[in-house]
Amino acid sequence: MPPVRSLSSIAASLVRKAGHQARSWLPGGSTEAAFPAHWRVWLDEHVVLRTRLPQPLRLRHEALVLKFLARKPFIGCAGLEVTEQMRVVIAGHACLLVLAKGMSAYAHVREVLVYPGEFVARRANTGADGLVHEHVQVLRGESSSLGQVVLSWADVLHPAELGHNLVVHEFAHQLDQAKGAANGAPFTFASKPQRERWAAVMGREFEQHRHNASFGEQTLLSHYGATSPAEFFAVCSEVFFALPQAMRYVHPALYQELCQYYRFSPAEWFGAPAAILP
Repeated sequence: MPPVRSLSSIAASLVRKAGHQARSWLPGGSTEAAFPAHWRVWLDEHVVLRTRLPQPLRLRHEALVLKFLARKPFIGCAGLEVTEQMRVVIAGHACLLVLAKGMSAYAHVREVLVYPGEFVARRANTGADGLVHEHVQVLRGESSSLGQVVLSWADVLHPAELGHNLVVHEFAHQLDQAKGAANGAPFTFASKPQRERWAAVMGREFEQHRHNASFGEQTLLSHYGATSPAEFFAVCSEVFFALPQAMRYVHPALYQELCQYYRFSPAEWFGAPAAILP
């Protein structure tokens, strides 16, 4: 869920403290250090798709995880103490999205906030009557165009349903927000034909999904993806990484479009050797 929020001076201080803390426990204090064996155990247990990666991509993933942890501060909320394992597991999920793009795709990401479970966010909207109406929402995650990602650790560890991945969902929003407000077209640079093809395929698939969801039909994609193009892209990204073979079978055009965007085909990791697309 992509809101807009700003950092207070207190939050900025927490960011600096979290950054220093993160660098203090990185192996050797350097992103060039060897990848710790116990990190691989955590990743293999909680980032299941990693176990399917061909060796070259697995090594690339590990290098990205090290860079992510060195550059992105984590902040515990509601009394949560963010552990080494939490950082590694969250980074492991997030780095799947940039296996081909590299860490520069997350240059705008400023911090990761972690709650122990669901959290409450206060919202203020101006109604048609011109009055400001306040309400609260119970959330599992959210993403800000200012580079902030907020996650429920309980939902990172235990997804609500098969095919769901909270970290992938929120970091897909970050890719979408790299150029501003999320709109389901996560391009900072792309050719006109690529943008037109994306708009045609994603637009058609989104409208069909909205139709299916409105009738309560069981779908591979979460009905939450029918709420907006931005949420549709994030939900599609979840399934692309969690159930790639199913997506390729049920939504072949959609799957192919995501392959072109992420520049690899995860369904191939379950059979023939995978390759990053040119």
